[in-house]
Amino acid sequence: MRFEQYLSKICFKLGSPTRYPRYRTGLRRPNLHFQSPSLLSLSGFHPFRAYSIFKGPGALKGNSLSTVNIPRFLSFSSIPKAFFRSLRLPVAGFSLVAGGIAYVGAQVQRASDYTKDVFDRAFNVVDSAWDKTREVVNDATAINLPEIHMPEWMEKILRLDEESVEKRRQMQLRKGQEKKNQAGESGNESSGSGNDDNPAGVVVGLTGVVASNLTTDEESSYDKLNEDEKQRLAQESKDDRMMIFTKKMIEIRNILHDIQDDNSHITLPSIVVIGSQSSGKSSVLEAIVGHEFLPKGSNMVTRRPIELTLVHSKETTTPYCEFNGFQLGQITDFTKVQQVLTDMNMAIPPHRGVDDDPIRLTICASHIPNLSLIDLPGYIQIHSSDQPVDLDDKIANLCDKYIQEPNIILAVCAADVDLANSTALKASRRVDPLGLRTIGVITKMDLIPPEKAVSILRNEHYPLHYGYIGVISKVPQLSMWSRNQNLTDIVSSRERSYFSAHPEFRDLPVLPMLGIQNLRKNLIHVLEYTMSKNLQYTADSIRSELDDCSYQYKVQYNDRLLTAESYIAENLDVLKAAFKELSQKLDKNEVRALLKESLNEKTLDLLAERYWVDESILDWTKQSKTVDEHWQYKLDSCVSLLTRMGLGRVSTLQVTELLSRKVEEIAKQSPFGEHPGALQYILNATQDILRRRYHNTSEQVENCVKPYKFEVEIDDEEWKISRSEAQALIQKELSMCQNAEEKIRKVLGSKRLSQVLDFLDSQAKSSEPLPVAHSAILLDQGRLMQYLQMREDILKLRLSTLKSKTCKLKESKYLCPEVFLNAVSNKLINTAVLFINIELLSEFYYQFPRELDQRLIHSLTSDQLASFVDENPRLKSQIQLQHKKQALELALLKINSLAMLERQTDSD
Repeated sequence: MRFEQYLSKICFKLGSPTRYPRYRTGLRRPNLHFQSPSLLSLSGFHPFRAYSIFKGPGALKGNSLSTVNIPRFLSFSSIPKAFFRSLRLPVAGFSLVAGGIAYVGAQVQRASDYTKDVFDRAFNVVDSAWDKTREVVNDATAINLPEIHMPEWMEKILRLDEESVEKRRQMQLRKGQEKKNQAGESGNESSGSGNDDNPAGVVVGLTGVVASNLTTDEESSYDKLNEDEKQRLAQESKDDRMMIFTKKMIEIRNILHDIQDDNSHITLPSIVVIGSQSSGKSSVLEAIVGHEFLPKGSNMVTRRPIELTLVHSKETTTPYCEFNGFQLGQITDFTKVQQVLTDMNMAIPPHRGVDDDPIRLTICASHIPNLSLIDLPGYIQIHSSDQPVDLDDKIANLCDKYIQEPNIILAVCAADVDLANSTALKASRRVDPLGLRTIGVITKMDLIPPEKAVSILRNEHYPLHYGYIGVISKVPQLSMWSRNQNLTDIVSSRERSYFSAHPEFRDLPVLPMLGIQNLRKNLIHVLEYTMSKNLQYTADSIRSELDDCSYQYKVQYNDRLLTAESYIAENLDVLKAAFKELSQKLDKNEVRALLKESLNEKTLDLLAERYWVDESILDWTKQSKTVDEHWQYKLDSCVSLLTRMGLGRVSTLQVTELLSRKVEEIAKQSPFGEHPGALQYILNATQDILRRRYHNTSEQVENCVKPYKFEVEIDDEEWKISRSEAQALIQKELSMCQNAEEKIRKVLGSKRLSQVLDFLDSQAKSSEPLPVAHSAILLDQGRLMQYLQMREDILKLRLSTLKSKTCKLKESKYLCPEVFLNAVSNKLINTAVLFINIELLSEFYYQFPRELDQRLIHSLTSDQLASFVDENPRLKSQIQLQHKKQALELALLKINSLAMLERQTDSD
């Protein structure tokens, strides 16, 4: 039944005519008997309509059947589709099985790798523990225990890679040979004590018997090695030790270089490269490094010493350079390095010639050796017109400064120039007469006959301790795409091609003296030998200077550790303590007094402008007891001016200026006063906080005093207080006026002043101008005296009015404008102080210490801290001495470890 339904669906989809409607289950038609759906009905063909075609009154006859579209159950075009549809289930099943197998295989491989790693680590731990046990047993009982190694059957089961197995075997063979030699020496010494009854010896002996089975394969493998392989292993071990030793010494040299001063005399050996211009110095250095990076040009482009530190790093995939002392980061483009070096050298003007300030450059790569090189300007014979006359002497003095002991001299000479005329060899002979520290490098070997080249390399005419090495270091012209290619391989290939083409260079003693590769090896060996020879002397020098530095630091600074960060934090605590005292003093009362003084001045100005210059004020004060519109308008205008003066802006600005001034005072009195940079940070923090709070505070004050612009109500108590304050204010103004009169009277004298005043009175009464009897200065002083006398009379009159019963009640505000204006100013001040204290003072006192922490502790960079330290000479001296002491301690620790390593290597 299921197959019939499946076939009917195929027939419906592929062969049913679209004009026949599909039969729907449950759909009843009128006058028709319901029948169960057949195969034709399921295929989409109506059964009743199909029956009517063949039978019944409406049946077709004759050839009519050919014109009817009779559906087909299966067409030829549907066979491929049906076939592919039937394959979907097997394909899905196959894909699922294949995916499951791949996943299981991946998990198995992962577990296998993890098992290998676990077994490898476990064997290393057991091997290390066994070595320690052997050492302890050998020291205690003089019995040599055999070594252990992973059996071959276990290696085959674990399927360890051949490289790791071979490396482990070589390391174990090397250790086994060394221990075997030691065991042979110690066996003779302990032969007489072999018969002692020692229980520990029995246990150790049993352990040795068990472990001897594990070392049989190792010893047999080592015995199978020939002498060349053994020498190769020994040479590789020696090269590795030499590389580590040189790298550590270069690290110590860099540490000591950072603390060099006039009192320091510690120097570690470096290779100093000297030679004439166009002798090939730059080509030799670039061939050693493997990249073009040195400045080039027709004129003298090397005007400063270039201290190169080559660091070998296996982990470095892309070579990079770093300029010490400059924040340029790691530069991987050597064209950019060349441009930076050119700019630094060309910064020295031609009239100065050379400068002894070195450029420190570190190059890190996986294909370079650990070396310390110094490239110096080339010797010249004749100076140009824009160069100093004594340029050759300056270059010679600069080179003599660097080629002193213990540095190694790399004298570069061109092959086409006679060695008798070599300036580099002459300079080296002055400081190294026996040639014990000099290595000769003969460049441009392809420009002279091979016989002459071999004669030079034999070191017979001008002998040097380390001899001569011939190179052809001229780098061919490279395209822009190959500039970062390793030049050492290119130069070595050209050298091999040239030297192999001439049979004169095939002589065995000459072969180690040819090529840039041999030069690199010789430089490594010579530098390592020189450093190891001076190791003890360097350690003693460091120890002596460390003792002097420690004594000086204890005497001057009592061994108190100090850093720029701790110094800033301590001084910041001092500043915060002073700021806390300021916040307690500068409170609401201080702000009220400040604003009161300001509004008193404004009130006096209004009174002087509106009242005291009015000619009728004397009569109005003496006679009038009523208020007319004239004096009422004056008071209303004064109140309007006082309330609409922009109190929010004026008061907020005054308080912010006061805060800025106070903070600046306490900052200058603190230790930060010696640091202009830090002082500027403090002032900027103050201004930023006050600027952020200014607009909000001024708007709040303005909004709160806005009602006073329309009406000001005063009670009796406020009137009473304002009356006494107004009397004190007028009395103060009267005193100031009388003091000014007294000063004029003292200056001019009473008699002359009386004459001047009489003359001015006569001139005022006369209708015609009088002849001038006094100078203009005297007349000005007289007029000022008249003004002060008139003002004094008004003030006395107003003061008496304020003290009288007229100004006792608040209803007489128009008769006593001084009292009412003072009361208005008090209301304005109280409102302004309230919101200034909330919106400005409280926020400033809260944010200022935190802003200082953010700016002076958390946000300062190393450069800013260095500039901060440089501003204080005492702080700078202490931190420099402390840094020197710490660096010397680190250098001594490193060099002691190297000395211990050298002693252990010599004993082995």
